[in-house]
Amino acid sequence: MSIAVLGGTFDPIHLGHLGVARAALDHLAASVCILVVGDAHCHRPSPVLTRTERIELVCAAVATEPRVEEATALGVAGSSVLDVARALADVDGDLHFCFGADSAHRLVTWGGDRPLRSFGRIWAVDRLQRCGPGDVERLRVDVPHVSSTEVRERLARGMPIDHLVPSTVHDAVQAAYRHLNAAALHA
Repeated sequence: MSIAVLGGTFDPIHLGHLGVARAALDHLAASVCILVVGDAHCHRPSPVLTRTERIELVCAAVATEPRVEEATALGVAGSSVLDVARALADVDGDLHFCFGADSAHRLVTWGGDRPLRSFGRIWAVDRLQRCGPGDVERLRVDVPHVSSTEVRERLARGMPIDHLVPSTVHDAVQAAYRHLNAAALHA
């Protein structure tokens, strides 16, 4: 069995995340792609929603996605990819840890890749045809170019997000982020 693990803040989950999960399933011949909803990262602003709220949105978004699961829904505890790697250490099969190219670069720079390498392979998701760090494998994907920041900014400006988020969570995302306004995004 081969398992792909995709970590992120998912603030909120969007079609790009699901596209990467599908691509990881295909390109890595994985039987499942596990999404790990993480806590805040020191190199990014704190998430707008709590981790619990983001997990609920991710669970709803993947409910109709075959072979894509949210980690806690599978009984895998932890808020980091390394936590999940440790929890899956005894699984018979290959583990593949997928990060955006920018996150993969930071991971290698901080040395955070070393503990993960003992559990499996690290992939830099290369959706923009940019290079990730030289010592991380690249997973080239053709997925919608969208970011959680873009979704939040559009919501703050009262613009539609229909083409950016899964239809299964569209209304919930709008409700959860309705308090945003353009000024608050740049404060």
